[in-house]
Amino acid sequence: MTRPIEIAVCAIALLGTTGVGQTLSNDLEKVLTSQKKWEKTKQECDGDYSYLVQWSSFAGFGTETTILVKDNRVVGREFKTLKLTDGPTPPDQKQEAWTETLKDLGSHERGAPPKTLDELYREARQVAGRNLSKNERRFLKFDNNGLLLQCYIVDTRIADDAPKEGVDLHRIALGQKGKPAPGSALLELSGADNGKTFQVTVGQKIQIRLDSNATTGFSWNNATRSKKLKLAGEISYQSEGTALGSGGVSTATFQATKVGKGKIILEYKRVFEEKPPAKTFSVKIDAVEPATDEPPKTTYRAPNGKEFPVHWGAPPRIQTRDRRPLPGGYGQGSGTLARWIQENLDRDAAGKNDQ
Repeated sequence: MTRPIEIAVCAIALLGTTGVGQTLSNDLEKVLTSQKKWEKTKQECDGDYSYLVQWSSFAGFGTETTILVKDNRVVGREFKTLKLTDGPTPPDQKQEAWTETLKDLGSHERGAPPKTLDELYREARQVAGRNLSKNERRFLKFDNNGLLLQCYIVDTRIADDAPKEGVDLHRIALGQKGKPAPGSALLELSGADNGKTFQVTVGQKIQIRLDSNATTGFSWNNATRSKKLKLAGEISYQSEGTALGSGGVSTATFQATKVGKGKIILEYKRVFEEKPPAKTFSVKIDAVEPATDEPPKTTYRAPNGKEFPVHWGAPPRIQTRDRRPLPGGYGQGSGTLARWIQENLDRDAAGKNDQ
């Protein structure tokens, strides 16, 4: 584990490379501050995390690699190629997907190297402390937890697919793969999460970042129908290049407003054309109540001992004296109880059908 004293020593070492009397660059200070946050976060998640590395070409294809880390040790690597346009796949870009475990880690040539965030922070410190030439530009970015996502240098003389020197991550997931860190107010998703299901707490925000290209006339549009998931503001777009036709990233942020299941749907299309969307992104969201220190709610049971769902509340106290089969496998009881059970079953069914 990298200790704070090691961070200070690294900073002094890097200061020495810039010349006596010079101060640390602003970018290096930011990286060192982020690393301090990472040291604390690493302990909180017990060294269990994953991160996603994406690469895309201006020609319309790309790759993504997920690095899995447990107990501060890389234990797995997942890779697949991406087709980002509707056109034909270039002959030299065959579709590929594979998964590595600890026993065969690093056996494939393609994909991001199996490194921990500690190793990536060491690389970032070197990149952030380096003096730039007039043709170089350094990019720096952190996630909402203050953890490092980008610290790389590119040659501005190369317009398309310029090689990046340094760290370029798309997303960091703490704890179990794909789930937000405990207490996190934001769940960050990307195109790689299309079709997946996530659990959030009521009030939690879900930020979705998707590749797009405004110069083509296409844009991501909200097609979500769920009343439990609200779009916060508008879908924003930011270009990631200066060359003509350069693409960028669209960002949509939703918030879970009620307990229940729903679906976020985004469509990539030209709004002025009456055509089906070129691409669709959707994720299922299960919103639950935030954990509290309150005592558990009272549970009620049917005559046969089966528990009623807690959110149904208490069954009717005054019931008729007739006896009949109860719906839902709750045994036998009064007609009043049967009606109460059926009404709750119907409400639950309606909630499940809400997109």
